[in-house]
Amino acid sequence: MSSIKLYDLLKAFYNDDKKNKLKEYGFEFQTAYSSGKLQTFWNPDDKILLFSVRGTDPRSLTDLQTDISLGLGRLKQTKRYKDADNMLKKAKAYFKPSKTVVAGFSLGGAIASGIASSSDKVYTFNRGSTIGSKTRANEESYRVKGDLVSANLSGAKTIPKDFTKTDLVSTALGSHELDQLKNDDVMIYY
Repeated sequence: MSSIKLYDLLKAFYNDDKKNKLKEYGFEFQTAYSSGKLQTFWNPDDKILLFSVRGTDPRSLTDLQTDISLGLGRLKQTKRYKDADNMLKKAKAYFKPSKTVVAGFSLGGAIASGIASSSDKVYTFNRGSTIGSKTRANEESYRVKGDLVSANLSGAKTIPKDFTKTDLVSTALGSHELDQLKNDDVMIYY
C-alpha cells in the first residue's frame, strides 16, 4: 500500500510545487477534470484517481453563499456542490479507476464527504460542519483542537496544537488554517 501526505494534496491548490510533488508519486494533474475549486490527479500505472476539493475562497461571493448554505443544511443544493459531484462522476467515467480518493479542506471537506461514493476513500481536514454532522464509514477526518468550523463534526480525529496566541478569536482562526496540517504526518493510503 502506498501513501502521500494529505497536506501535499490539499496544498496543491495554492502551490505549484505541491502539484509537481504529486508527480513523484506517479500522479498526473488532469486539467480537463479540474478547475479553480477542484483538482483531479491520475496515476495511470496504479489506476488511482485523486480528487481534491478546495476550501472557501474568502474573496468569492459564491463560496461565502455556499458556506451559508452549508450552515443551513442546504449544501447539496448549491452550484459548487453540484459542479464537484458532476466533475467527479465525469472523471470516474473517463478513467475507470480501481481506487478513488476524495479529499477536501473546510468547505471542500464537506463537499468531498458528500460527493464521494461508499466505495471511495475520503480524507478531510477541518471539514465544514453543522450540528449533528458525522463522518462517514469510509472517511478519515482530522480537525485541529480549537477549530470552530469543524467543532460540530462527530467522529473526526483531533490533532492537538499549542497556540501562542491567547485570545479565542486568534486561536479559532489560526487553528482553521490549512498550514496547521503541514508538520503532521497525516497520510492518504491507497
